[in-house]
Formats: sequence, C-alpha cells, structure tokens
Amino acid sequence: MLEIDKYLEWKGSYAPIAQAVYGKQLERFDGFVKKDFDDIKIGDISKYTNFLRKKYSGKTIEFNLIIIKNFFNFYAKQGRVVISPDLIKSPRTHANSHQPITEREYLLMLAYLPNNDFISLRDKLVIGLLWDTGIRVSELCDLNLSDIDIQNNCATIKTKKNETSRRIFWSSEVAFVMKRYVGIRISMNASQPLLVGMYSGRVPSMRMTTRTAQRIVKTLALQAGITKKISPHSFRHGWACHRRDKGAPLSFIQKGLGHQNPVSTFVYEQYADPEFEKHARGYL
Repeated sequence: MLEIDKYLEWKGSYAPIAQAVYGKQLERFDGFVKKDFDDIKIGDISKYTNFLRKKYSGKTIEFNLIIIKNFFNFYAKQGRVVISPDLIKSPRTHANSHQPITEREYLLMLAYLPNNDFISLRDKLVIGLLWDTGIRVSELCDLNLSDIDIQNNCATIKTKKNETSRRIFWSSEVAFVMKRYVGIRISMNASQPLLVGMYSGRVPSMRMTTRTAQRIVKTLALQAGITKKISPHSFRHGWACHRRDKGAPLSFIQKGLGHQNPVSTFVYEQYADPEFEKHARGYL
C-alpha cells in the first residue's frame, strides 16, 4: 500500500526504530484487509481486532490499534478523507501488573541499606531518586554527573521517548545520600555516568544498566518481605498515586511524569478496588 510507505518514510524521519516496528504491524494489517486505502471502513478495523484477539494478548492488540490509529490520523490531518481515527478504539485491558509501591514499602526497603559503603549508597540513591522523582528507569540510568545540581537538589533530564526536557527534584534525605555518593564517585574516575555498575577494587564498571536497576529493586523488595511484584516502574506509579492522594492536580502529575498527552496521566484519576474502598469509607 503506497500510503503505508509514505507514512513510514515520514515516521522514519524522526523515529527510525519506531519506523521498523510500525512497518511490520501495518504490513500485517494490509495483508488482512486486502483493500485499497480509500476503501477501508471502520468495519474492517473491527474484523481485524477480532482476528488479533484469537492470537495475541490485550496489550499487543492495544499496541497494534494505536499504530493503525496514528496511521489514519496522519492522513486525516492532511485533509485526506479517511475513517475517523477517533472511532478506532482499543479493547479494555487489565491494569499493569506492577502495582504502585507505598511509602511504607519504600521505607522498609530503605532500612536494609546502610550509608557506609559505595554500593549501599548507590542502591539507596537509586530507590531514593525513583521514589522522590517518578523518573523512568531509563532516564535514571542515563543521568550524568554533569546533570546534577547538587546545591539545589535537582537535575534537568532529557526524555528519549519524546525528546523533551524536564526538571526533577529530590528531598533533603536523598540529597544527603547524593552528596556522600557523588563524593566517592568523583574520586574513582572522570567518566560521565552518575550511576555505575559493580566494580573491582575502586574502578567502577560502565554505566548502570536498566537490568541492574531492576535487580536492585527486586532484591531489596525480597529482603524487605514485600510479596507483591515490585519494579522500578512501581515507584513511578507510587510517585503519582502518593501525590494524587495529597491532592496534587492532574496537570502537576502530568508534568512530573513527563507525559505529553494528558490521557496518559488520566489513569491516576482511576482508583483500584482497595484504594476505592479506603477513600469511600472516608466519605461516609
């Protein structure tokens, strides 16, 4: 389909990795409908959705339909007469399996880390920054020493996902850990990464990977006796839920999480069953 080729050419001009992924999914859609672009109707989307349901998970179906919606939206914005992108709806899926971490659980994890060695300070800084800032794990691992404003307890980070910058801020407790950690970190070598992997002697390895950060969180959760599934993303959910419960407006949460689309943040306006019960009793 010529329209797919033109769309992918545009997509590749700013997101080459996404171009390859989108291309695979759109080719499958094209092979299913077997129609010219102008002949595709909303009923074809419904049939394709039912086809996907027989083979794929809810998240995979949602991902496919987002791609198709973006594809039609690309042409709709250029004035081409197409099916309305707003009619392309993703089926309801279960919430993310990573539940938000609570303040109590964070403090339990923190209690297992002393302040007297480099690795413990690093791990305490990892979970402290995750809890205080709602940062993505990839953004955390990408932090450089030059990004840190140690005097003002903040940093400016650039999000690979949407190429925007935002500031993150941390508490005086995390600032204490940051200063101790950075003091040791700078004495090791002059490389850029703030967070480094395990080291031999006093020579740190390369930049910490997201996998290492995930292992740190998982290990601390197990040590703290936390039975639910905890990941770095659980801290991101926890950051948003903790501030929502304190009355923070959705616009604040959106900016803090670095969401460009407010729809991505709207999930934090929805309560899970235990949360609903807790708040419902407060209104009785």
